[in-house]
Amino acid sequence: MKFTTAVTILATAVISAVSAQDGVYTTFKDCSTGSPTDFTATSVSISPSPLCISKPFCLTASGTLTAPITQGASYVITGRWLGRVVYTETHDLCTLLAANGQNCDVPAGPFTLNLCVDVKANYPAGWVFDFQFHAINGNNELLFCQATPDYPGIQHPHPMSGLKGVICPSIQ
Repeated sequence: MKFTTAVTILATAVISAVSAQDGVYTTFKDCSTGSPTDFTATSVSISPSPLCISKPFCLTASGTLTAPITQGASYVITGRWLGRVVYTETHDLCTLLAANGQNCDVPAGPFTLNLCVDVKANYPAGWVFDFQFHAINGNNELLFCQATPDYPGIQHPHPMSGLKGVICPSIQ
């Protein structure tokens, strides 16, 4: 009886901690697995968290470009649930940057990426996915790879540390 109660309390605490996550999600790991990248991120965040289904969310990463971002660059978002790919989308990176007033070719040097896209309408409400965000430069070199800590191949610091999707109220 005591064991069951303790497990129930622990599970409730973990779920509450994940459910209470609000504002900006900042727990990411570099997933470039030793590959050289054209962008070295010093900070990465997702906002809002939880994600609002059918609404925009932004990945913001600050750091240093060691090579220019060139035409043909792509931005890929992959979500996994229980290890299976359940969410994918690919965008033209230069188009996303242009929406924020930054045109390709972006010169090497200090840089902040602000990549905003809409969460797909078919994102299951209440599910926590593990995400990987990566970009390939126009020269086919890896720009960056960042993932939530539970993405396959990443160390697991705590359970359910991915991004949750919710149906957000409309602001009138």
